[in-house]
Order: sequence, then C-alpha cells, then structure tokens
Amino acid sequence: MRATHPTDTRRRRRPALFMALAVVLVGTLLIPAAPAAATVGGLVGRLVYEGVDPLAVTPQVCIRRLTSPKVSTCVRARGNAYQLPDAVPTGQYQLSVGGFMLEGYLPVVHRFSVTSSTRVLPTATISVGKPITGLVKDVYGRPVVGAVVSARSEARATYGAGDSGEEKWTHTDLEGRFAVPARPGWTYTVSVAGRYVRWGVRAGEDLVLRMPGKGASSLTATLLTDEERKARLEVEVHGPDAWGGRVTVVEDGRVVGQETIAGGMGVVSLRTLAAGRHVVWVVFSGTLDQAPARIKRTLTITQPLPSVSDTTIVGQVRRHDGRPAKDVTVRAVQVPCGAIPRLPVLDPAPVRSRSESIFQIPTHPLGCYDLSATVDGELVRQRAVAGTRHDVVLMPKDTRAVPTHTYVRAPSRTTSGTPATIKVGMQRATGGRWPVQGKVVLMEGTRALSSATLGTSPVVELRMPRTASVGTHTYRVVFRPAAGFGASQATATVTVAQR
Repeated sequence: MRATHPTDTRRRRRPALFMALAVVLVGTLLIPAAPAAATVGGLVGRLVYEGVDPLAVTPQVCIRRLTSPKVSTCVRARGNAYQLPDAVPTGQYQLSVGGFMLEGYLPVVHRFSVTSSTRVLPTATISVGKPITGLVKDVYGRPVVGAVVSARSEARATYGAGDSGEEKWTHTDLEGRFAVPARPGWTYTVSVAGRYVRWGVRAGEDLVLRMPGKGASSLTATLLTDEERKARLEVEVHGPDAWGGRVTVVEDGRVVGQETIAGGMGVVSLRTLAAGRHVVWVVFSGTLDQAPARIKRTLTITQPLPSVSDTTIVGQVRRHDGRPAKDVTVRAVQVPCGAIPRLPVLDPAPVRSRSESIFQIPTHPLGCYDLSATVDGELVRQRAVAGTRHDVVLMPKDTRAVPTHTYVRAPSRTTSGTPATIKVGMQRATGGRWPVQGKVVLMEGTRALSSATLGTSPVVELRMPRTASVGTHTYRVVFRPAAGFGASQATATVTVAQR
C-alpha cells in the first residue's frame, strides 16, 4: 500500500476551502444593509438671555447624538437665534451651550428628539446671577483702570455646577469699576491681582477697594504699518514693575484703539483711523504697583482704510416654526457700539430675502448695524457687526408657554400628629435661574391639602396634614402656572407611623 504524501492531502483540501470562502462572500453580499437614518437639515434655534447683554457674549451651541452613529456639530451664535450648518440624522440628541465668553454663566443642557418634521431646536436660556460689582481706587482715591479683579467661590455649589468651585475674573473699566458674574446663593473671595482680598462676598454686592501707592511709569509709542494696510501702534511701558495693565489710544475724546499690556509691551490696532494726520493721547491705565501715565503723539497714517465693498452682512429670515421666510424686507441702520462710532456713510438700502430665506446687505467693514424685519406680524430686531463671521438669523420669539420641572424632597417616614413639610423646587426646562411664577399645591387624590405662591425664591415648603392616618400616603405636588409658563407636577410617597 502506497503511503500518502502530505502535499496530496493539502491539494484535496483546497477546493473545499475555496467553496467555503465563496459561500461566505455570497452570503455577505446578499444580507441587506441596515437602513441609514434619515437626515434633517436647516435646523434653527433660539437663545434667551437673562442678566447679560447678548452683544457681550458669543455662545457656542453644540448638539451630540446619543445613539449610534454618534454625530456632533457646533456653531457660534450671535444674538437671539442661530442655525446649525450641517444636516444631522434623526434620533435622540443632547444640546449644550457654552463658550469662553460664557464663563460664569449657568450651564445649559437639554435632551431632545430630532424627527423628519423637526425644524426648530429647543430654546436655550443663558442666565447669570446678579454680578459682584465695585470700584477700585488708588491711595489718592482716584479710579484704577485696567486692574485685574477675580472672584473665587468659597464653598461647594448648592446647585448648577460641580464640586470643585470656580474662579472668574475681569478688568476695571475706564472709570475704575468692575462687574464679575456670580451665581445666586454662593459666597466668593474677591481679590485684585491676587492681593487686597475681601472674603464672604455674595452675588449683587457692591464693593470699594483701595490700593496702596505705586511706582512711576513712562511710555514710548512707535507707529507700525503692515501689508494688510492697517495702522498699529507699538507701546512700551517702563517702570519698576511694568508687567500688565491696559493701553488706550484716544483722539478728540474718542477711543480709537485699546490693548492689554503683557510683559511691558503691547500693539494697539488703529483700524478706524483714516489716512492723514492725527493727534492722539496714549494712556496707560496703571496696575496695582505701577502708576498711570500718558503721552501725546502725532501720527501720520499713509495707508487708506479697506474698501467699503469688502464686507457684507449675510443672514436669513425664519418664521415662528423655523420654516424659511422668503420675500421679507430687511432693513439695516448703522449705530455706534463699543469703541466703534457711527461712521459718516449712508445706511444701506433695504433688501428682500430670497426664496431660500437668505439676504445679503453691503455694509461698511467697520460699522455696527441694527437689522429689522417684520415676520409673521412681529417686528424682529438683531444687532450685527460688519466683518464678523457670524450669519444673522432673524426669527420671531417663541410664543409657546415655557415648560417647567417640579422637584420635591419629602421625608420617607413621619409620626402621626408630628408637623412635617415637603420642600418643592421649580425650574424652567429651558434653563435659567430667574423665578418661575405661579402656585404650588399639595394634593392627595382630588383633595387640596396646602399651597404656596412662588416668589423670588424657586423653593417653597408645603405643610403635610398632622392628622394623616397611619399608613402609606402618595401625595401629588401640582404646579398651577401663571401666564407664560407650562404646568408640571411630581409625586412623593410618605409613610406615617403610629406615635
């Protein structure tokens, strides 16, 4: 009998191996792929601001899909409305609002669903407690300009943020005043440049901080120009401790440039100065250890301002439900804002939104404009700054009732005949900390047991009946809202034991 060579065995196995691979490949091709989720584009949303100027912040709005496939997209918002740039698949999402300029403001997070009929995202409220304000003076009682003021929370938050606390800071303005965002109910340690500390400060307090003497300061200023056709002034501060502060350039009582000093030097952009001769004051604010200083300079600007036709404001008009609004007249009126004055140019002519709701308005590249349009019978206004990369969305306010959440904290067990209360907290589902208006009622079945009216505090206490029978009771806390708010309720189960 002939022995079998190993090579013969491998040859007989090859056809079977090829057949198995072919079956797997054909089966894979025949299995239908999972259907892709439908996508929705052109989603818009609204922002509501409480206790903060909408022009002072640039919030970042992000949405994140909670299920597979994971999708996330963000957009910088300006004003009261925004649009997401990309289409997203339907599903469950989380919306968040944040950003560097929103430090100190209460966080906003929502969960919601996107369906094929969704056009408008949930309204998000950006809220802040009443700020800590004050005035910083030097040893002679004069306001200190550009001083760094910080406020650090002293204890764990009672609501809102995490356990680690937070620190917020700002600079004093040209009058030596400051305002630091603060959360309601927190206490803060306020300091100037890390010294001259004040403890136990609460939101809404107004302080006066006095500084000791300072070293003398002197300035040098050199005019620079570059290929971008913008005039700049290089300022150097000399002194024993010239480490910070702020430099302001003023012409005829008008601020034409401002910059923070770092390491004794700063470069101030003079974008609003036209070609020609200019007499300006260069003013150093001073610091805790450096006295203020100023010098007078004559500047000759040889480069002209950029062409007026370089900039347009681009935006779109949306209806109450988020649908595009075509053939709507949009008007733009130039206004002064911040260091930008009203420029000696004519206001642009009104334009009409096109079929896709988009409009374009030619503007001066250095101007601020108030845009207005009448949409669904409502006059909608929005501020726009030429040259910024933010599309404007003109959309009427949300007229629906503000949804609410009711939270309860009740004892799990009480004794018959002993007084007991249930704590009730009310919040708006759209975020924010401004008070919810209405009445809270404690009920068992259809019988009302006690009630309380909400005031400035979002927390009230409801008395439970002392004569409650022994056993387990299920109470309902019902919120009966005032106009503009939505109803909500919560339950609490309490066991009453024999005394």
